[in-house]
Amino acid sequence: MLSRLGIAIFYAIVFFALGAWAGDRVPSLRGMMKQGVDATWDGAQRLKVWAEGTVSSKPAEPADASKTASTPAKGAPRKAEPTQSIGAARDLFAKGNVSEAIAAYQALLKASPDDADAWGELGNVYYSAGRLPDASRAYFEAATRLLDKGDAARAQALLPSVKANAPALADELERRLRQAAQPTRSL
Repeated sequence: MLSRLGIAIFYAIVFFALGAWAGDRVPSLRGMMKQGVDATWDGAQRLKVWAEGTVSSKPAEPADASKTASTPAKGAPRKAEPTQSIGAARDLFAKGNVSEAIAAYQALLKASPDDADAWGELGNVYYSAGRLPDASRAYFEAATRLLDKGDAARAQALLPSVKANAPALADELERRLRQAAQPTRSL
């Protein structure tokens, strides 16, 4: 009986000492929770800003059928098939068909790989499915396409989302953002 009491006191002293030692070295659970919630909120706000930049409130002008060619020029990227539209992928995701939505976005991106909006939305679907490394990769791809189009502000908004789960990609994106910010020299 005394040996059990001695062991209990020993462990109490050890854990008390460990807690006292780690108190100022390890952040409190409440602090970690607040930091996690703040980071998630900041990321969500940045994604909202990014998404608001991709959606236009004005409907698109209808194309003039007489001016459009019936066949694309040789070497021109193929347009997405009706089954590969971004609207169909959005509808699948809205209905909760995450795996089908991912497949639809991937098919869309196979047809038009330079679509920054589709890359960003694929990242959102991956993020909601808990596939965070895949989400960061998709956000990186969206950001690089945006930089190619000269939209550094929207690319910058994706940096924290990339940095959260893919630090190497975030470093590459930061390098590209710095490069895009430097004025080009003309000879």
